[in-house]
Amino acid sequence: MKRWLISLSSVVAALAVVASASTAGAETCALQLKRLGAASGRTTGPPSDTMFRGMYPQRFYRQTGAGLPGRPEQTDEAEFAKVITTEPAAYNSKFPFRGVAKLGTQQFGFVLDSRKAADKPAADGEQEPAPAARGAREIPEPLTYSRLLFDLNRNGDLTDDPVIEAQSRGAIGYPSGYSSFSFPRVDLTVDVDGTKLEYAFLLSGYSQAQYLNENQLYQYVSASLNAAVYREGEITLDAKPVRIVVTDYNSNGRFDDLSGVDGNTTGPDGQVYPQQGDMIYVDPQAAQGPSAFGYDATTSDVQHHLGKVLNIGGRFYDVRITPAGDRLTLEPSSLAVGHVSNANPGYRALVYGDQGLLKICGDAEGRAPLPAGSWKLLMYTIDQTGRSDPDKPAAAEPSLLQVLAGALLRRDEPARPKYTMVSARAKRDGPAVEVRAGETAELRFGPSYSPQVSGSFQSGDKISLGMSLVGIGGEVCSNLMVNGGRPEKPAFTITDPDGKVVERGTFEYG
Repeated sequence: MKRWLISLSSVVAALAVVASASTAGAETCALQLKRLGAASGRTTGPPSDTMFRGMYPQRFYRQTGAGLPGRPEQTDEAEFAKVITTEPAAYNSKFPFRGVAKLGTQQFGFVLDSRKAADKPAADGEQEPAPAARGAREIPEPLTYSRLLFDLNRNGDLTDDPVIEAQSRGAIGYPSGYSSFSFPRVDLTVDVDGTKLEYAFLLSGYSQAQYLNENQLYQYVSASLNAAVYREGEITLDAKPVRIVVTDYNSNGRFDDLSGVDGNTTGPDGQVYPQQGDMIYVDPQAAQGPSAFGYDATTSDVQHHLGKVLNIGGRFYDVRITPAGDRLTLEPSSLAVGHVSNANPGYRALVYGDQGLLKICGDAEGRAPLPAGSWKLLMYTIDQTGRSDPDKPAAAEPSLLQVLAGALLRRDEPARPKYTMVSARAKRDGPAVEVRAGETAELRFGPSYSPQVSGSFQSGDKISLGMSLVGIGGEVCSNLMVNGGRPEKPAFTITDPDGKVVERGTFEYG
């Protein structure tokens, strides 16, 4: 059977201006540490800090069984031996998982272990592995981990710290050969360049066992450490108080990591990816509607990557923050500024250049200020949610029957508009745009999008096809929604040189 795949991995004339430093000087505010609380249940709704829970974790990986080549994030036993000198005499697991977390300017050793059968039942905290599939090749039970030994006091001894038990995941059905684990929040003290920081993290992960072919068994464990703290305070800009929140987005125990571009990773089709630093949220309590909670900075009005320069309402500020994140300074920038223009109004884009990674937002005419220099596109989102279509007739007023039905069903709140948006990521070899002070340059991206199909031979006579949508700037679509759903699946037809149809089908999202 053939397998077909699709991957949506995802000049207006105007007076140009030069941004000059404001008459006001630098503003500094203190940022208080906040720990993430337990997530609320379904009946109480999402917690108030939901917006600040999305973190990019430290990842730890171990593969066993198949003798496959290790991946870059493979746990280093030699590094573990440098920070841990004393371990328990024995572990319950046949394969204890050893790792080293880097938090602040320190390293902390830890071990994931299994619970003894005579202790608490698995349902109390350890997710039972799914039963192995029966057949010619039976998948063994995956490794299970339900105890965390973490060197909280960083003395190199894992025997004098309390053992942290996994929390219950409930009755969740997993596929054969799969098991997961999750631990409650862990609080500890971290040193950050000489400053003591009261920190917290969450650790979770999963293990899996699967056959790559008839003879090769692949078993692996993946664990993630996510920051469970953020900083918040209030700063005065243009004589107005503005709430500021900074998150340790890359979960490394410090708040001063600048975002940039990953020079070592190139995605499918040559796409470029950000080098994850920390995140800053500007006036998040003012955020409402679909743009309040974004998947990334291009899908949120208030979320920004921490960089040398910050764009707030079209004005640029130089940014300084302490490594522990307790003090933030914003100073009106003296950088010369021009503009870029794009045919798609209301876009949010990330660009990168000499000033690092910077977010820009197009106005109603698709125009955005940008410091002078050479800039390249990283990624963007064009959000058309709620925008009226001039070619579509206006919706009719609701009838009396509809109004009465809404009242009886207590539909007091208007329905939210359905998402209509497209996100895309640029290629590493994409063109640069030169922005000059007092001038406007065109930043090309967006529709129309052209399909590009690629293929690779699989085993036997099978071939796998992939399709990408590519914008006018060479960027590749990573997400696409129309009125709250996916567009109809693209169809394809394969013919021979004589025009005879060989195969028909549709591409699948994924």
